[in-house]
Amino acid sequence: MTHPVFRIGVVGLGQIAQTRHLPALQASSRCQVVAVADADTDRARSVADRFHVPQTFSCAEDLLAGVEVDIVAVCVPPALHTAITLAALRADKHVFLEKPLVLTHEDCEALSVAASTARGKLMVGFNLRWHRLLQRARSWIRQGSLGQIMAAQSVFTVRQSRRSASDWRAAAQQGGDPVFDLGTHHFDLWRWLFGSEIVEVSASGDDAVVVTARLENGIVVTGLFAEGAMEQNDIKIIGSAGRLSVSCHRSDGFGFLPRDAYEGSLDHRARQAWRSLLDLPQGLALMRGGGDYGLSYAAEWADCFAVIDGIKPLQATVDDGVAATRVALAAQESSRLGATVRIGTTQPRAAASTPGERAAAGPALAAIVVIPDAYAAVKRTVAALKRQTAAAHLELVFVARAPESAGIDEAELAGFHGWSIVENAVSSIADAYAAGIRRARAPLVALTEDHSFPAPNWAERLIAAHRQPWAAVGPAFRNANPDSLVSWADFYIAYGKWAEPAAGGVADFLPGHNSCYKREVLLACGDRLEELLDAETVLHWDLKRRGLELWLEAGTYTEHMNFGLWRSWLPAQFYAGRVFAAQRASGWPVGRRALFAAASPLIPFVRLARVRRFIRRAAFARAFRLRVLGVAWIGLLLDGVGQMLGYASGAGDARSRFAAYEFHRLRHVKPGPSAG
Repeated sequence: MTHPVFRIGVVGLGQIAQTRHLPALQASSRCQVVAVADADTDRARSVADRFHVPQTFSCAEDLLAGVEVDIVAVCVPPALHTAITLAALRADKHVFLEKPLVLTHEDCEALSVAASTARGKLMVGFNLRWHRLLQRARSWIRQGSLGQIMAAQSVFTVRQSRRSASDWRAAAQQGGDPVFDLGTHHFDLWRWLFGSEIVEVSASGDDAVVVTARLENGIVVTGLFAEGAMEQNDIKIIGSAGRLSVSCHRSDGFGFLPRDAYEGSLDHRARQAWRSLLDLPQGLALMRGGGDYGLSYAAEWADCFAVIDGIKPLQATVDDGVAATRVALAAQESSRLGATVRIGTTQPRAAASTPGERAAAGPALAAIVVIPDAYAAVKRTVAALKRQTAAAHLELVFVARAPESAGIDEAELAGFHGWSIVENAVSSIADAYAAGIRRARAPLVALTEDHSFPAPNWAERLIAAHRQPWAAVGPAFRNANPDSLVSWADFYIAYGKWAEPAAGGVADFLPGHNSCYKREVLLACGDRLEELLDAETVLHWDLKRRGLELWLEAGTYTEHMNFGLWRSWLPAQFYAGRVFAAQRASGWPVGRRALFAAASPLIPFVRLARVRRFIRRAAFARAFRLRVLGVAWIGLLLDGVGQMLGYASGAGDARSRFAAYEFHRLRHVKPGPSAG
């Protein structure tokens, strides 16, 4: 597949542009720097000659007016970020904005609003997210290799001092103090590594600043940020299994000390020396490419191009920049007051007070609501959405066969950011969802069902979780009709993996029809979107293959109404199994399809073992658990038969037949024995 070559204009030609960004861009085959701009015209001409840039300008406005560019790299002093970024976004350009985002709360809000409505992407330059060793550390944390994380300590110091600087770094109000110039890098790093917001900080110091932060998940982190010292950029993470250390300036700077080991022991030091020796060839190769630190800039630019291509979601968003700026401002206030300062929680931005303001701000999340025939079928779901703490940030996108006769009660939709309706044949739930996703305006889209009723904090928690670079986020699950053996069997077959009490964290796949996605990730699927939505597990596997990550947000839940009638549940199991297998095997050679079809009789046994593990977490009497497992076994047999046919001969008419069971769930529910 051929990708376009992006035309880039670089505004601001200080040290970071000359030593990091321009070398990385010059080495990339995906772009061409076509213009540079700097208020120092002599410097602009000198840099242009050195990097073979054809055009120079004295300011961003002249660059935007004088040359066609696709991306504007904003590398000016932080006090100038807002005006230049807004101008570039208004000109429909993509923007790469060096950190820190801005220096005030007001400018944070201005860029947040602009980014939410702009046609171009706004990416913030937190290059540490692309540092090889820090990405490895994050994987260790996500996999639980450190056990329970308790605390961390980071250090970022540089030789240069603003006391001797002649440029913007000499003025704290320009962003030259250590908290903004250095600290914002690590404030974002802490959030990114630990997957949690910073809620409280205390700080003291001037040229050397110590910041102690407490994260929402209880982790305590201390950071030292200093100028006029040695070059150091390290972090140490303390977990119940040991200590993980990363030194960003060393290719062999990744080290783990188990809890029962002694750092000064001969054995540990010998292992360390041996590992450094083994890492030497790779280290030499990395140094030729600029070292891990230099390569992190090349990697973030490669990711920027992938985002614009639609292959990946933004990894460092305006919300990430806002979060780091708020921590820096709180640290400055703490140092001034000599007291601990609390930071706003992960609530979305305050709702605009008028319809006009809400329209300008744009919705944060679009809920896709499929109307099978009449609005009455989804009234309970809409009522649950209206109870959301973030309702003012929600856009409702209805999908209906006949919009003019759907019977939507507009009075019930007051209080949402807005709503729209799109016509679709609703021949399958996947087709309907895809139509809604394409109509939505919000950057996040959540799939809903007429028989799933999210908790009031559902949207708030999903929006907050998506401030991290997860491609999709799903909630935990509760059974909304627990008075039937069939209901419990259906619940644990379909949603047992996410049933409360569920452990949140990185997930292999998420609950179908109930997860929330970054819209650009789904749109990147193109014409395959409907096909992938047929069986969302396959979609999630596809996202994982693309290098994207999924997250289970255990801090919220949805109450799901399950099949309660045998006559409905058994055919639904069969059709669901056939659709899943057909979608999974799409594009497979005949031999592989035949192999999986032949192995299908094993599927009920494998899945029953999983269901048994899920149901053991519940506080049920043993006799009741066994009865549920017995019912589940029958459903799994039908699913296995469906999968066999799906692998062997495709979906047939299973998609349309299954769609008939996806709506009007009350028709398929019957009271039965309770779990008491």
